[in-house]
Amino acid sequence: MIFKNLLRVTIWNLPNLFFSIIFPFLNKIYYQFKLKYKYNYATKLHLITSGSTQIYISRKKRLSFYSHGIDNRLKNLSFEYYLDQIEFKENDLVIDVGANIGEVGKYLYEKFKCRIFAFEPEASEFEALKRNLDNHKCQLFNFPLWKSEKDMKLYKNNDSGDTSLFENHDFKSSINVKTRTLENVLNKNYDKNLLIKL
Repeated sequence: MIFKNLLRVTIWNLPNLFFSIIFPFLNKIYYQFKLKYKYNYATKLHLITSGSTQIYISRKKRLSFYSHGIDNRLKNLSFEYYLDQIEFKENDLVIDVGANIGEVGKYLYEKFKCRIFAFEPEASEFEALKRNLDNHKCQLFNFPLWKSEKDMKLYKNNDSGDTSLFENHDFKSSINVKTRTLENVLNKNYDKNLLIKL
């Protein structure tokens, strides 16, 4: 048990270059995640493929979310957000606030062809989001939403996906950002078929 924990901590904390060499081998003989893995040195993103589906992630520690495949992860998110309780139709508008890498938007676009407005203020998560929701029905915004437009601090905690405008005890760093309001972004570009996911 101690060896397993030591191995886990060591592997997941390796620099991306070494991790990208070691993980595929360890996945075959030890982890056996239902995915293929590749690190893109140019974008600094991790690409995982499961069946015919692929998704980019910005943090290697999130790979474990996909241990049973990408489709399983997206179905679990659908369950967590009660999306399976909503009758979506093609072109329904979904506002994804704190979209992270775009998993929820990816699920709703691929399953229902919803229009997605995804907001993610953190730069590395936004890079993955751009690649995961790269289609004409998705509009992506690299800034946070707030009740007014103003300068604020963004508290970053990327490993847990808990980057926030609210200071919390787990944040790793902070940056200054300019907020926008949803009303100004939408500018009457919506109808009654609207879902806001926070």
